Amino acid sequence: MLAGYKSVQEAMEALAYEDATPDQLDYASVLAGAPAHAYYGKCTYCGHCQPCVVGIDIATVNKFADLVLAQSEVPQSVREHYLALDKNAVDCIHCESCEPNCPFGVRISERMAQTEELFA
Repeated sequence: MLAGYKSVQEAMEALAYEDATPDQLDYASVLAGAPAHAYYGKCTYCGHCQPCVVGIDIATVNKFADLVLAQSEVPQSVREHYLALDKNAVDCIHCESCEPNCPFGVRISERMAQTEELFA
């Protein structure tokens, strides 16, 4: 038995994740069904904004921005991971082609501009 599970059945249900189909792994529809105030305007890192026309991993850039915003200063480890990305917020051309794909109404272009300043 694994720690944190009350039964073998609970462990088996958790392990079913390994064999889940892409549709079963897509949690955006569940989050989209949450009350609008809960997630609207906030990135949940679901990746539905992709593809970015210049190749930015938008979800990861947003995750690093959120990690920084939770701190009083930019942690060096977060900065290094952000700068190691092939493309980051500085590469955004603000075409906004990603925004209609976001089920949570995130203003991604604005978010990229803010993130560029965070890491400047």
